[in-house]
Amino acid sequence: MISPISRLLTNVFSSWVGFAIRIVIAFLFVPYVTMVLGDARYGIWILVFQIVNYFFLFDIGLERALSRYLPRFLGLDDYDSLNRVLNTATAMYGTIAAVTIIAAALVAQYVFPIFSVSDPALLREGQIALFLVGLFVALRFLFFPFGGSLGAVHRFDIAKGLEIVEEIGRTIVYVILLSQGYGLIALAITMVAFSLARNLAGVAWLKRLVPEVRLSPAFINKTTVRMLFRYSRISFGVAVCWMILFNSDSILLGALVSSAAVGVYAPGAQVMLYIRHLINAIGGPLTPVIAHVDAKDSPEKVREVYLRLLTYVAYLGVFLCVGLIAYSERFVGLWLEPEFHDAYYVMFILGISGTVFLPQIIGNAVLFGIEKHGYLLWILLLEIAIKLGVAIPLLAGLGVDINGESLTERPDLAVIFMASAAALPQALLSITIYPILMGRALQLRIRTIWHTQIVAGALGAAITGPMAWAFGRVLPEQSWLHLIVNVVIVSLVAFAGFYILILEPTDRARLRRWLTFGRA
Repeated sequence: MISPISRLLTNVFSSWVGFAIRIVIAFLFVPYVTMVLGDARYGIWILVFQIVNYFFLFDIGLERALSRYLPRFLGLDDYDSLNRVLNTATAMYGTIAAVTIIAAALVAQYVFPIFSVSDPALLREGQIALFLVGLFVALRFLFFPFGGSLGAVHRFDIAKGLEIVEEIGRTIVYVILLSQGYGLIALAITMVAFSLARNLAGVAWLKRLVPEVRLSPAFINKTTVRMLFRYSRISFGVAVCWMILFNSDSILLGALVSSAAVGVYAPGAQVMLYIRHLINAIGGPLTPVIAHVDAKDSPEKVREVYLRLLTYVAYLGVFLCVGLIAYSERFVGLWLEPEFHDAYYVMFILGISGTVFLPQIIGNAVLFGIEKHGYLLWILLLEIAIKLGVAIPLLAGLGVDINGESLTERPDLAVIFMASAAALPQALLSITIYPILMGRALQLRIRTIWHTQIVAGALGAAITGPMAWAFGRVLPEQSWLHLIVNVVIVSLVAFAGFYILILEPTDRARLRRWLTFGRA
């Protein structure tokens, strides 16, 4: 079996490719579907997903538990325990799937009608679509242990490949159905069908990769239930905290300021979200790798992997955030209408905190992998307390009247206040409490963590910052072409610096092999 560390690069790039394809599909498909469905029907479709997204909380952190225990028992060649985890999790997810179907039926019947939908036929269409999308989530839960956990056995490349095939195939069928006059119900049925096919393919792949896998009620036991729940309850708390942190900004602005402020804030926050997803593409595959290494090797090996990846992400994170800071105003000017100009403030401020926050995503993955994610929960609770403690007074009290103007008349000040309230605790905790707890979890000196992150981040800033400034003077970004050329050149120089100065020789060789499809 190939080492999980050797496969990590392939898994990360597979995640990036899947993410890029999803963005391209959304960019091309959304204008078409909005044109065909119309604003009312498309609004119902979006509303359905906004409601159904909350059903994913029924997972209660089990997905993270599988990412911890499946690679651990695989690394120990303990296939009895592996089968106990798979089958027990399937039984638990079966209960969750049943609850999800019931919840979807109840919400569709009794909650969905409270929304303002004047056309009874459209309301009924939305209710049926909501139930079917709820069924999609239930099937995902039911099949996840055997059909959706390929990443936990270090095959994110196959998992992402199946997702890409599903995404492309489903979109093609969507276009065909819409062109023939079908509506939301047909789209929802297509989603369920493709999800079922992908999960069945995942089951087949898992059986092929790990022939020792068995599906049998005999493997279900209460001890494994307690083990999974002990881990998942903390993961669930972490998931809830992340939801509050990353979804409260618009709610606070909408409740305390105005919808105009929400509209200005959202694009800048969304760009930062995409950057976070890029780094999460490293953290996702890393958790099962750490769990495997933790089971099979020494704690020293875990520390080595953590510090190496922290170095890489500190450089890449600073490169991305410095680029965001440098190009934010010009990018927003080309991307959005003039009334959204102040969105660049959000990108600028969140970019500053991102330089120290993004590298901690690697620490999160390690904490999940070694079952020390309780530390992460405490950090997130503290971050929520600081963020709300800063944001609410700023938006509702301290900034009510500035130079005779209320915040409802100054969305620029409102978004600056909100972005600052989000960025402050991120940056503060990332350079203080977080390294302390990581040092305790891994038995590392705090100064070693600081030194690793600061040196790599400083190199990223030293290369990206001056290059972005210089090319901004030589080739001003007056059009999309100028901006793209500028960004590509700076990115290539930054990547060259990463390759020469940051990558260790073994990883440099792996990258060459990956880029040449194994021919190097």
